[in-house]
Amino acid sequence: ALLAVAARTALVLETNNLRGGDAATQALHSLQRLLGELAQQSLPPTALAQWVITHDGLSPEACAQLQSLAGRAIDFVHIDASTDYYEAKNQGFDAVDAKGCTVVVFADADCRPARDWLAQLIAPFAQAAEAGTMPPAAVAGRTTYLPGMLGAALSAIDFMYFPSPLAAGATRNFYANNVAFQHAVFAQHRYEPLDGVYRAHCQVMGLRMQAAGVAVLHAPDSHTEHRLPDSSAETLQLRWMRGEDSVGLTPHLVRAYLPRSLQ
Repeated sequence: ALLAVAARTALVLETNNLRGGDAATQALHSLQRLLGELAQQSLPPTALAQWVITHDGLSPEACAQLQSLAGRAIDFVHIDASTDYYEAKNQGFDAVDAKGCTVVVFADADCRPARDWLAQLIAPFAQAAEAGTMPPAAVAGRTTYLPGMLGAALSAIDFMYFPSPLAAGATRNFYANNVAFQHAVFAQHRYEPLDGVYRAHCQVMGLRMQAAGVAVLHAPDSHTEHRLPDSSAETLQLRWMRGEDSVGLTPHLVRAYLPRSLQ
C-alpha cells in the first residue's frame, strides 16, 4: 500500500531559504546533499510519481547534474527572485500533475530528513487505503533544529505543535518544510499573501483549515532537521522576524479562538 501511494505522490522542494551571496551555488550544493540523503530513504523517492524543484538561478547544467544524481526526471520551476517562500510553494504545487498525483509532499532543500521521514509522512494515506477508509486531508511531520542545547531551545520556540480538537492525533498547526496534503485539499486552501509576517503563513493556513473543519494529522515519527542560522547576526535577525510573526499572528489567533463578543 505504501508503494501504491508513493506512485501517486509528488515531492515539491524549494530553495528559497538559500538565497544570499552566491545563491545558485549554495542552492546547488544543498540540493546535492539533500538528494544524496533522499537516496538513503527507507522508501526510495524514485518510487514517487513526480519531483518538482523551484529555484531562481540554477543553470541548465546544474539541473542536468541534479537529475543525474536523483536518477529520475525532475520538473524545475524557475521563479522570480522576488518570489517569497510560500509563493514558491504555491508555484511548485501548480507544476504538479493533478491527474497523476493525489498526494503532494512539501520539503525544503536546507533540511535533513531522517531515513524513514518520507515513509512515515505518507504512511497514514497508505493505512487509510488498506483499511478502506477516507484518507487524511493532510499529514504534518515533526521539524526540529539540529541536536544540542541551542537547537533544543530554538525548536521549543519555533517548531511547536498544538493538539487539534477536530480529531485524535491531529494538530492545529504545521510547518511548510515537512507536510503532505491531498492534492484537492491544498488546491482549496493554499497559502495566501499576508502582510507583516515572515514565516506565519502556514500557521494561518492551519487556522483556516481548522475553521473549515479540515483536520491535519500529526505524524511525529516523520522527522526532519532544519539547519541552524549560520551566524549570531543571522540568529538575531531570525529572532526579530519570529517576534514580528508573534505580533502579526495575534489578530488571526483572536479571530480563531475568542468569542466574537470578546474580540
